[in-house]
Amino acid sequence: MPAYSRPTAALERFSATFRERELEHAFRKYSLKRSGPTDQFVIISGAGIHLSYAALDWMVIPELAPFTTLLRVIGSLAIVALWLWTFTTAGREKIMWISVVIVMIIAGSVGLMIKLIGEITPPYYIGLLHLAVVFSAIVRINFRVCCLLLAMTYGMFVLPMPSLELNDDLISAHFFLVATLFSCATVNYVVERDRRLEYLEVRAKDAYYRQVVTMAEDAEASVKRKNALLNVLGHVVKTPLHQVIGYAQIMEQTIKQGEADGIPDSHSMAQFAGEIRKAGTSLSNQSQRILNYTRAEGGLLPSHPQRTTPKRLIKEAISRYEEKIARQCLEVIDESRDIDIIADTRHLVNGIDELIDNTLRYSPPGSTLRIWVEETVSGIVLSIEDNGPGITEGELQLQSDSLETQEDFRHMRGDKLGIGLPLSHALIKVGGGKLYFSSIPDSGSLARIVFPYPSAIADDTSAPTVKLAS
Repeated sequence: MPAYSRPTAALERFSATFRERELEHAFRKYSLKRSGPTDQFVIISGAGIHLSYAALDWMVIPELAPFTTLLRVIGSLAIVALWLWTFTTAGREKIMWISVVIVMIIAGSVGLMIKLIGEITPPYYIGLLHLAVVFSAIVRINFRVCCLLLAMTYGMFVLPMPSLELNDDLISAHFFLVATLFSCATVNYVVERDRRLEYLEVRAKDAYYRQVVTMAEDAEASVKRKNALLNVLGHVVKTPLHQVIGYAQIMEQTIKQGEADGIPDSHSMAQFAGEIRKAGTSLSNQSQRILNYTRAEGGLLPSHPQRTTPKRLIKEAISRYEEKIARQCLEVIDESRDIDIIADTRHLVNGIDELIDNTLRYSPPGSTLRIWVEETVSGIVLSIEDNGPGITEGELQLQSDSLETQEDFRHMRGDKLGIGLPLSHALIKVGGGKLYFSSIPDSGSLARIVFPYPSAIADDTSAPTVKLAS
């Protein structure tokens, strides 16, 4: 079980953003999904607050109240239009900049009112602060934009200042504005850091969850494969066992009858013994294949890499099938070369055995088996090609997935276990190579085994692996 730990933040000290641009972009996409109704409520409440200050206009500046009220109504209508836009996908993506525009509308109208009045009155700069505090709390306004917004808000307040007389009220207003806006920026900075730390934690938990799910799926698939192997084992073992038991009974009865009649039948005994040997050998081979597959899938096969060449591997694998090759009149064109590789000879030869056995099982008499070696950017490639009937993509997928469904075992051609290609993949991987298999109906099959260069293994690096063309 992987251990979970709280992620460490990788944030810029002065901007509260991620140092990695891709991570910052991912965070912004994440924040777009999380915020919405709250931000929309803040925007529409800002429009209501701005419009509600019209009541103070009638009390403080009744002579200018009709004009300022009209100005507030126009600004509020603009805010409502922008608010309605946030219900669209494009508007939600631009909600941060929509908030900046809204604050500029409000701040501009307040600055114009101060200019018209000709003096500082608390309702105007307090109202301006009220809106600045409200809008700086919008979820998707990051620290940099928040600082820009607050600076522009203060600028709108400062613009009419040259025409005003410097007095205690003006100095107090400046101090009050600067202190409050700085506090807003500080709060936003802390909140932004916390949001990004929370995002890192969410990412770490998601990665942890995906890892656990993957482990659970792998464990479930492993259990299914093992159960399928156990279920099919009866079908594989039953026939040779029946032969062993049946011929043993016949031998026993024949020997007893011969002893009784005084006529031993040595020819029948030899024939029965041969059948028993064949059945026992088949049972032993199939059991060993199952054992090799389960060990390879479970990572239990030890690997002992050593220096060898593809030509040696092919020579040893071909030698095991000389009788079958001669019986089927299979033409073997061996163009392999002595190029040094680092691999486990035993596992690789067993994996190549499965490929050759697959060729002998499906190819008609007189077919050709061509073998050659190439040096590519991917590594040293050993290719084994036949011109047999080939198999369709569906049949190839069936062989790859046959261990998942018990019923498929009884419909496999030739290899009743259905683990020929999966076993070959597993053994070659343990041996130090990587198998790519492709087949075209009526055109044959091609298996390519890619080995890393010995220098890459010595440097503890992997040669680049690319999926070879089918």
